Amino acid sequence: AHIARDHHSWNYVDLFVLLQTTPRCRLTDLEEYVHDCVQHGDTSWIPSKQCLAATSEESKHDPQVESLKAQLSVVTQKLEHLESQLTEQMAQLATKTEEPRPAEEH
Repeated sequence: AHIARDHHSWNYVDLFVLLQTTPRCRLTDLEEYVHDCVQHGDTSWIPSKQCLAATSEESKHDPQVESLKAQLSVVTQKLEHLESQLTEQMAQLATKTEEPRPAEEH
């Protein structure tokens, strides 16, 4: 119940989209911290094995945590790929706009 309620996979996807699409100056301190962790491959911010909200024995050894980590890794890779593609397209667009235009004939 705790995993389904507090760690729904789509919440992590939403967080990654937010982190990738929001200008850094608009992120909260916590969002900026998570953004930096993601950029450096640090998953320590992801709850693992213990949670302040869940004190039952089942939450200490929940196999879904590993599943979430795997899903998070896949999402991170996909977002990095999309970011790379976007950066490449922006560079191509910048190059096209910098090309000299033919002189107009009068």
